[in-house]
Amino acid sequence: MPRPFAIWTIPPLTTLILMLLIAWIFASIPVYIAARIIVGKKASMGKAMLATLIGPIVFTIVIALSSIILYLFLGELSSILAIILAFLAWLASYKTIFDVGWTGALSIAIVSSIIFLIIIVALSALFAVLAPI
Repeated sequence: MPRPFAIWTIPPLTTLILMLLIAWIFASIPVYIAARIIVGKKASMGKAMLATLIGPIVFTIVIALSSIILYLFLGELSSILAIILAFLAWLASYKTIFDVGWTGALSIAIVSSIIFLIIIVALSALFAVLAPI
């Protein structure tokens, strides 16, 4: 019987941590490229990785707290305002980490999203071409 693929012999928690680390690095690449375009040499892969770690955490905390608190005062409109506040908090983390203004933080967010989409489309096309092989 052939030997199983190496990843299946790694314990599940180690596999999960490894996959999360790879996903984190992959998600940091567009942020790094965008920050390098917007900020210049001040941007580093370490800052990009910190931004992709802190940004979603801040977003989640702000959306959870603000949606609960705002619901008491605004009712159903609270979810829209909570999303806006959470996005602004995410931008604030970019603003702090990359030492830019609000426009720079928004630019990094937009450019990194566009770069991420380009990478995903390119990888999808590559896999579609290689799949029949």
